[in-house]
Amino acid sequence: MAKAMAYWGSSKSQGSQRMNADQPSQTAGPNAGSPAPARGKAERYVKLGFLVVVLAVVGWLIARQYLGTSLTGWSGDLNAALQQAARENRRIVALTYDSPNDLEYEKMRENVAKLGNAKALEEAGVIKVHTRLAMSDPLAVKYKVSRFPATLLIAPDGTLITCWTGYIGEVAFRKEFLMGEQQK
Repeated sequence: MAKAMAYWGSSKSQGSQRMNADQPSQTAGPNAGSPAPARGKAERYVKLGFLVVVLAVVGWLIARQYLGTSLTGWSGDLNAALQQAARENRRIVALTYDSPNDLEYEKMRENVAKLGNAKALEEAGVIKVHTRLAMSDPLAVKYKVSRFPATLLIAPDGTLITCWTGYIGEVAFRKEFLMGEQQK
């Protein structure tokens, strides 16, 4: 039996060598195996493309943390908005925060940007402001801001109508806050 295995093994390997003798070796010589580098090059491009996509997604996620939802049509200057409100006899909705990375602030930005709330703000004709304040800021003291984010509804004469702190739900924002009700 051992002789038979040796015979079959040797003839098989000789047959393999004879069959491969017509094909160019992929390991010998500088031009040997030229199809392999082409495949390797394609694989490199696929890997590079994948890496670019991954980096783009990671970059977008990082940027989204710092940029968040944009509030189109919202001013960043509360003092200028107070002057404008007095001139135009309009109320102000001011979304104030102390850190742009605050999750409640991010949720509030997304909430006021929702279609129903954006429409309610437009119908109310208010001046929209989102601004960063510190607790020691004179405007935070004037409007009795106790924590951030704080959403203020300010009368045209600059007096505070209502101040809600933390996250305000979408319906509560429209039906209670914009109507001047106090936070429950």
